[in-house]
Amino acid sequence: MISKDALFRIFSEGDEKFKVKLIERYCQEKAVEYLSYKEVLAITGVRRCGKTYLMYSLIQRLIQKGVSANNIAYINFEDERLAFIEPNDLEAVYEAFVEFSRPNGKIYFFLDEIQNVPLWEKWISRMYEKVKFVISGSSSALLSSELATAITGRVIELSLYPFSFKEYISYKNPALLETRKKYSAESKAQIASFLKEYLNKGGFPEPLLFGKSDLLQEYYKAIVLRDIISRYNIKHKDYVEKISLYLLSNIGKHISLYALTAENPIGINTIKNYLNYMEKCHLLLFMKKFDYSIKKQNANPRKVYAVDTALAESVSFKFTEDKGRIIENAVFLELLRRKKSVYYHKGSYECDFLVKERLKIESALQVCLELNEEAKKREINGLIEAMKKYGLKEGSIISYEQEDTLTVEKRKIRIVPLWKWLLEY
Repeated sequence: MISKDALFRIFSEGDEKFKVKLIERYCQEKAVEYLSYKEVLAITGVRRCGKTYLMYSLIQRLIQKGVSANNIAYINFEDERLAFIEPNDLEAVYEAFVEFSRPNGKIYFFLDEIQNVPLWEKWISRMYEKVKFVISGSSSALLSSELATAITGRVIELSLYPFSFKEYISYKNPALLETRKKYSAESKAQIASFLKEYLNKGGFPEPLLFGKSDLLQEYYKAIVLRDIISRYNIKHKDYVEKISLYLLSNIGKHISLYALTAENPIGINTIKNYLNYMEKCHLLLFMKKFDYSIKKQNANPRKVYAVDTALAESVSFKFTEDKGRIIENAVFLELLRRKKSVYYHKGSYECDFLVKERLKIESALQVCLELNEEAKKREINGLIEAMKKYGLKEGSIISYEQEDTLTVEKRKIRIVPLWKWLLEY
C-alpha cells in the first residue's frame, strides 16, 4: 500500500506543474472542448511527444476558466514513488486527494501513463460517475480497446504526434504565422532556415527545441524494450529490433511480409504481430493502398512511415539520403495531425496520397524533392491517373521549394512548396 505521506507530497508538487509556460498544440482546442464532455479523454501517442505537457496545458485552461486547483489532481505513474502501486491503491489515491485538497465541486483527475497500474480500467469504470478523467499512455490499443471494453462508449481518444512545423514556428518566431500569405523575402528566408532545421531534428520536443538529439536513440530503446518487448512478453527480442531498424531505414516504401519472413525465419503471423505492436506504440505508421474492397486493401502491400524521421535517422543502419522520402514522411504525419484518412494509389503509375472524406476520395497529393524534367513525368502521370480514377478536377504536387500552377488534360495541378503547405493548407 502506498503511503499517504507520499501521495500528499505528489499532490503538493502539482501547483508548480500547473504554472509551466507551454506551447499550444495543434489539437489544443479540441482537447479543451472534450474537457466539458462526461466521457474519459484518452490522450495517446508515442513516448516523449508531449502528452504530459498537453495535460498541463489543459489543467491551466481549467484554472483560467475558474476551476479551483484544489479540484484538480495530476499523477504520473512513471514516478518511482508509485512503482509498486497495486489496483486497490487507486482508491487510496482518490481518498488521499480528497483529504489533502478538500475539493468543492467537480473533480478532475489527470492520470499520466496510467497503463502502468494493473486493472486501472476497472477502477475508472467504477469512478466514472464521480470524476472527470483525462488519461494518457503510449499504447493506443491499451486505451482504445481495453478501456472501451470496460466502459463501452464512454471514452474519447485523442492522438498526439510530435511537433508540427507550424508549432515549431510558433515557438521560434510566432510573428511569421501572423504574416501568412504576405511573406517578405526576409520572412521566407527565415522560414526556409527553420524548415531545414525541423526536417533535420524531427518533431520530438526536447531534441527539436533544446538541441538534445542524443535523446532520440534513448527514445527508440525505451519504445522497443518497454512498449513492445516487455509489454507483449516477446521471446525473439533480436528480431523485433532487427525488423524495426529495417523498417525505419525504408520509410516511404512498400513493405512485403514475405520478404520480411525470408530475412527473419520466425513465421509470417509472428511478424504480423510485431508490426501490429510497432504501430500500436506509434513507433511506425502504415498506409494501405486504396480500394473500395476492404479485403483487397488488406491484401495489398502497405507503405511504412516513421513517427519521426530524425529518430529513424538516429538508429537506422541504412537510412536513406533521399530527402524526397523525408518530406513525404513529413506530409504523411501532417495529414494525420489534420485527422485525414489517407491511402496511396497504385495503377499503371503511383500517387503518394489519396485523402478520403466519408466514402469519397476528396483530394490527391504527390510529394517530391524537386520537380525536374525526370520527376515531372512520373509525378504528373501518377497524379493525373488518380485524378481521373476518382473524378478530381484539381490535384497537388508538394515540392521542397517550387511553386506553380499547371493545366494537364483539362485538370488543374497546384505545385506547392512544402513550407507553405505545412503552414497554410
